[in-house]
Amino acid sequence: MGTRAIITKNGKPFIATHWDGYPESLGEDLMNTKTDKEIVEVAKKHNIDFADLRSPSIKAERERRFRNISKKTKGKYSVKKLKEMAKKGEQLRFGIHTPEFSPIDPIKHYDDYAEYQYDLKDGKWRIRELGDTWKKAEKGVWQPLKKAVARAKAKLKKMV
Repeated sequence: MGTRAIITKNGKPFIATHWDGYPESLGEDLMNTKTDKEIVEVAKKHNIDFADLRSPSIKAERERRFRNISKKTKGKYSVKKLKEMAKKGEQLRFGIHTPEFSPIDPIKHYDDYAEYQYDLKDGKWRIRELGDTWKKAEKGVWQPLKKAVARAKAKLKKMV
């Protein structure tokens, strides 16, 4: 499901994800992560949307994506060409039936709508519901991630 989330570290944007940003999905996956590499591995499962390219792990993931796109287009878009496009703010993404171009931007410019914000602060994960762009959402109340995940799973269990 396309539930967006922003992952921050000490309140500073790190990665945005596009899929399954719910506490019982992304939240549970993040609970035991501490390092950038671990966070990136979890985020990859939830479709990294925008990324701070200072991180070597994210750079490596981006390289892998460029190689895959080049391969899927049978070399029509080389890795070099994709890097040039990315510098101009374009990236080739694959829709259901056809490749399409969409803008990309460094995470510091990310201000898209997100439903949840996950923040690793002083080695502990916390979460807040947003319902707006992460920069504008003032109303979300921070809570410990473990409690939010337990609450979400209990609610889900009652529904099923």
